[in-house]
Amino acid sequence: MKKWIGMLLILTMLFALCACGSGQDASGSAENDGLIVDYGTSELYTPSELEDAANVVIQQFNDWGWGTLLRLKYDGDDANSQENIDWLNQHEAADPAHPFTQCAKFVSDFHTNPGADQGGFTTDADYTDWQWFLGRSEGGDWVLVDMGY
Repeated sequence: MKKWIGMLLILTMLFALCACGSGQDASGSAENDGLIVDYGTSELYTPSELEDAANVVIQQFNDWGWGTLLRLKYDGDDANSQENIDWLNQHEAADPAHPFTQCAKFVSDFHTNPGADQGGFTTDADYTDWQWFLGRSEGGDWVLVDMGY
């Protein structure tokens, strides 16, 4: 009987440890299918807001379909400057009726597959610190506005 209780206790502990392995860790990082996402720390945005912004980037990258996103990192609150917000509002993605009031910047590393040359990238190449700029109106949805080096 003690043997069965011990086994049950061990299985319960293993299950609890496995359940804790998903989502963000204490450092604000998450890993999904090999992709490492680092939300860092922010005094401006909640973890949920940063996750929403990261998901916009991930979705855009996946829509391209010719590479593997390896790392995505929030680049800090400094990108939310008035200069960057003004710059975002000059882009085609900006809506004059609802101008951007917030900016978030992510950097990424990725590897390209065959077909990437059609998107202007080198096939079978590694790109590091590729920048992604997102904007939103206060409390609105994040919009991918610009990307590149």
